[in-house]
Amino acid sequence: GLGIDLCGRAGSWIATGSLDLTVEAWRSSDRLHAAEDPVEAIRVEAGLGLGLAASLLGGALILESSIGGTMVHDSMPGGERSGTSVYLSPRAGIRVEPLAWLAITGSLSYAHRPPNFLELFGDGGTFRGSGGLLPEQGFSADAGIALSLPHGLAGDLEVAARATGFASRMVNLVAFMQNSQRTMIAENVSEAGISGVEAVLRAAWIGWASIEIGYTFLHAVDRSGVEPYDGEMLPNRPRHDLFMEAAIGHFGVGIAYSLDWIDGGFVDRARLDPISGRTIHSLRLSWAPGFAPGFTMELAWTNIGNDLLDITRITSSTGSSVWRRKAVSDVDGYPLPGTGLFLTLSLRR
Repeated sequence: GLGIDLCGRAGSWIATGSLDLTVEAWRSSDRLHAAEDPVEAIRVEAGLGLGLAASLLGGALILESSIGGTMVHDSMPGGERSGTSVYLSPRAGIRVEPLAWLAITGSLSYAHRPPNFLELFGDGGTFRGSGGLLPEQGFSADAGIALSLPHGLAGDLEVAARATGFASRMVNLVAFMQNSQRTMIAENVSEAGISGVEAVLRAAWIGWASIEIGYTFLHAVDRSGVEPYDGEMLPNRPRHDLFMEAAIGHFGVGIAYSLDWIDGGFVDRARLDPISGRTIHSLRLSWAPGFAPGFTMELAWTNIGNDLLDITRITSSTGSSVWRRKAVSDVDGYPLPGTGLFLTLSLRR
């Protein structure tokens, strides 16, 4: 990926602009049925963002507006979904700071995104893709309050807390639905309502270390009008999410560990298979060399501890045998994609 950010100020007005170019290559092999050919696809994504903000009353009141445009070109197997599409996402927001340590925020936005490669093609294991998915779109609103230790009061120590309530109405929301005992498939939900609240506490020693702890309560409801699902919880949208991230770094080198505990909700649309609590562990290593300003290299190890389960030996009538892998699971035994390694190189100017 390549990104460029621009910022200009004239009096109380601040204008911003960004340009991002991302190329994603995808290759998915079915590890349950090794004989199937792998799926390969390429996505080129160009994003342009424009923003305008007005700082009024000495900075105590900030009004924001922005619009983002994303052009996506896909080259996919068989040419079924190959082509170019444009997605627009406007946003308007307000921030009021009556006191140096207090801020009140609110925003309205419209989001529009295409299905990603995992949703289109699956992961070759638990998650199965669907090539006929429609783009998600919908309106969202949020309001929140933020508290922070005044700058410099505790030296290099920063402490901040925030709480945010949010609600959205989505059309063609992409959700993974259970379609067999061990697999899920991506489907569009014609209409959905999502609301909730998030609380976050963060402490940081500037330039050295930070820790962030948060909790999200989510209420995601099917509004499709399809019986018997209408009015019920959406599948695979856990009601409770407790997360923590600790990071330490200096001289351009950093390491971060994150823990995500999830509980509540159901795997299937019929609400017959409840989601058991599970914990996801991830680790990130990053390097931002001083001799190359704007360049960052990051290696992420996600879902640490995941492994393939239920490896069964199957013997045919001829006497030959094969080993068949039936499922993947995280460290707590919950079906998930296996552990993953991601190397990201970024350059921002």
